[in-house]
Amino acid sequence: MKKIKRLRFHLARGKNYRHWQLKGMKKEPVYFDPEDTSFILKNVKLYNKRNVAQKIYEGANKDVCAWLEIKGSAKVQATEFDVSGMVEISYNPREVPFWTYKIRVPGLEVDLDLKEFKKVIINKTKIYVQ
Repeated sequence: MKKIKRLRFHLARGKNYRHWQLKGMKKEPVYFDPEDTSFILKNVKLYNKRNVAQKIYEGANKDVCAWLEIKGSAKVQATEFDVSGMVEISYNPREVPFWTYKIRVPGLEVDLDLKEFKKVIINKTKIYVQ
């Protein structure tokens, strides 16, 4: 059985602030500076702790509440991947308390929580799905 990997944007203070945190590859989490890191991920599910995200949306302090669960492979490289034919998504519980498309109409946001994608590309801090 393959070990499931989790990737999230780390916002805790310290040397890894605003870095990608990847768990499940090694014993300890691995951190990547988004300025020189891109990912191509296979079989990914978007997770969100909705109750925590809702509190953040309503003004509470940020807390860990969202990540990408990677059931397939994860490739990391320094140069950006081609995202032709893909759509950008975003997660910012200050704006909406769930994963959604980057381009959206306020009040008509599409909830992507628990949605699965065969392919996800991350170039720096931008996330694209197919």
